[in-house]
Amino acid sequence: EADSMQGQREREEKERIACNKAFSAFDAARKAENNEEGIARYREGLDLCPSDEVAHNELGETYARAGRSADARAEFEAALKINPNFARAQKNLDALR
Repeated sequence: EADSMQGQREREEKERIACNKAFSAFDAARKAENNEEGIARYREGLDLCPSDEVAHNELGETYARAGRSADARAEFEAALKINPNFARAQKNLDALR
């Protein structure tokens, strides 16, 4: 059991480090000059930190601005799968319907 707990701690630490790296990509996405650049930066960040519901939602918003409704829907749903109580993602999903 101790080995299992140690393994869990190591996985959590690796995820924390990866998510910290992803934040710079998310920041670049927010500052992007166009939707396609923003989408690319969010995808880079989410490759490192797929559990960030805010980034999924913001990527969904960027897809929506780019007219890519199906992609936007998938990202809002991903955000809600991570955090079912994420009101902004739910509002965005409802707006697509």
